[in-house]
Amino acid sequence: MGIKRYIFNVSTDTGLSALQSGDTGKSVFGEFRQLRWNPTSIDTGGDLYVALLPKDGDSGDGFQIFSKNDILGANFTRLVTQQTVHNDNFDTGSTSEMHFVAAGERVRIKVLPGQSECRGRLYLYFKE
Repeated sequence: MGIKRYIFNVSTDTGLSALQSGDTGKSVFGEFRQLRWNPTSIDTGGDLYVALLPKDGDSGDGFQIFSKNDILGANFTRLVTQQTVHNDNFDTGSTSEMHFVAAGERVRIKVLPGQSECRGRLYLYFKE
């Protein structure tokens, strides 16, 4: 068991770009542990969406694992977890870490640039 890193190179402008409709990566396995953003341009910004797609064709059964607006302006690292649901069927906001798990799903990212271009690298880390 180990950690696998997947890298998405992002290069968009304020006009229509490929990443506004999405970029789908390889199949991944294991727990989604963290994501890291490193902008390579000082004139950057925008929204980020990350999903897992369990079936071929980029629609249908996919589910979102991260989404944040106005986040791509500076370096950041995020530990991505999901809320837990207990026996009473209510989300408690528990501090216990419940990671998203992938079993061959493909990662899909979407970037919507802000007022300027958005350039950088998105690193996704999965523990196998």
